[in-house]
Amino acid sequence: MNLSRIVTGVVLAIGLTAAGQMGGATRIVAQQWRVTELAFQAQRDHADPFDDPSVDFRAEFTGPHGTRITIPGFWDGERTWRVRFTPTLPGQWRFRTLCSTDAGLDGRSGVLTAAPAAGHALRKHGGFLAVSDDARYLTHPDGTPFFWLADTWWTCPSAQLPLADFRLLVDKRLEQGYSVFQAHGFRAFEPDGANAFEAVQKPSGGALAYWRRTDAYYAYAERVGLLGIIGFYGGWSLGTYPYQNHERLWRYFLARYGAYPITFLITQEYNVVTPSTKGKGYDRQYTQLGRYIRKHDPYRRAMSIHP
Repeated sequence: MNLSRIVTGVVLAIGLTAAGQMGGATRIVAQQWRVTELAFQAQRDHADPFDDPSVDFRAEFTGPHGTRITIPGFWDGERTWRVRFTPTLPGQWRFRTLCSTDAGLDGRSGVLTAAPAAGHALRKHGGFLAVSDDARYLTHPDGTPFFWLADTWWTCPSAQLPLADFRLLVDKRLEQGYSVFQAHGFRAFEPDGANAFEAVQKPSGGALAYWRRTDAYYAYAERVGLLGIIGFYGGWSLGTYPYQNHERLWRYFLARYGAYPITFLITQEYNVVTPSTKGKGYDRQYTQLGRYIRKHDPYRRAMSIHP
């Protein structure tokens, strides 16, 4: 496992025996509200590893007070699959993997011990936004009020906003008191490379390169404490990519980045009316997509759409 490209949270490659017990790494030290990444090895190749329902790999975490969170796993090259999990409470969490299509990914188990939250606001109070009990304002998961101050970085992440520039911009916005960056980066990193919609169509080095480069953006924002609101394309994207492609992209995105302190922007300008969108019911399909994202979000965070 190449640790040089893993830049956030607690990372652990788990050696597993056929009996489903963890070899030499039974207990994992984690922290509340920080990402912990677990790596697993499949026994066989999967023809379409981006099609989560056909592979059916997930991990069930049981924590303090009987809290249960089910996290979908994601493919990360060859026979490597990963699960990224953020403990919502300090204390002991037990996990067990489930996979109906691959014995190598099924029945692996272990224990995480999560230390109490500490650090910047997203690590102290949590980075999954919620709505206050009186529905008047946004909060961190622990109920601490959250003030949304952001500007829009629609080309992030992509070649139009290199990682070094992104880091400078994140640092500057934090210095200025911003709490959120809004990103709509489905664009490619290379002139002939895959964009986000294309990077979930078939397993390839180009597709993985896209997601591995994207990792570094969200990981840096998490490390220093700027929350991202992430979406893809705009209200006319259904004219370029069919609805099923939107669900496919979001399913993988939720598996890969759902544990990060981000909130979801279903799309930009969902109700835009142009000659290419008028009368096609795209706004209704984006509402449907929002329900889909909500259903598959393990942390049930508050999210939005850009009108």
